[in-house]
Amino acid sequence: MQCVNLGCGQTPTPGWLNVDNSPSVRLAGHPLLLAMGSKLGVLKARQVEFANAARQGGVVWADAGNLPLEDGSASIVYSCHMLEHLSRDRVRVALLEIRRVLMPGGYVRLVLPDLARLIEGYQKDGDADAFMKGTYLGHENHENLQQRVVALFVGDRLHAWMYDAQSFIRLLEELGFTDVQAVGAGETNIPDTGDLDLSERDDESFYVEAKQPS
Repeated sequence: MQCVNLGCGQTPTPGWLNVDNSPSVRLAGHPLLLAMGSKLGVLKARQVEFANAARQGGVVWADAGNLPLEDGSASIVYSCHMLEHLSRDRVRVALLEIRRVLMPGGYVRLVLPDLARLIEGYQKDGDADAFMKGTYLGHENHENLQQRVVALFVGDRLHAWMYDAQSFIRLLEELGFTDVQAVGAGETNIPDTGDLDLSERDDESFYVEAKQPS
């Protein structure tokens, strides 16, 4: 059975199938194009670093709605700070795809930026600009050719939707997951998570776990 880190970014889990749909992962297989983009200033150092790390770590490019896995072939699917980048319709598609690849009784652990925490911060300091910046919901205009090319290579990293733990629990339950609950950073109900980081991005996140019905 596979353990899958979906949207692993630059933090793949050793021994797992690490999947990401970043353009940098696609560029990882084209070192000449990667070098050219870096030389022309289209790619920033962190994108080049990501692409090189993806190649060395064996990160696989795939869309969250079409995972390269057979039905019921995964025992655990983990995702951290990825689903908020998808529209509401696409989130449902991705979650149903997770259900497709999970074995009966398999686990999913999802980490997302916590809207409730951002609202709490705004209620304390009243800084609307800091609140909006923290949501990543603002639209960015790419006004010149270089900015458009950079966006093409790097991708859109803005958020499409924001959640708190309870709203995401409702969504998982609607889609047929069972034993859905919020857990704390460092906590899990999954019997064996291997080298998975259970506290990833704990300063800004909520954690939810659920199961594929047996």
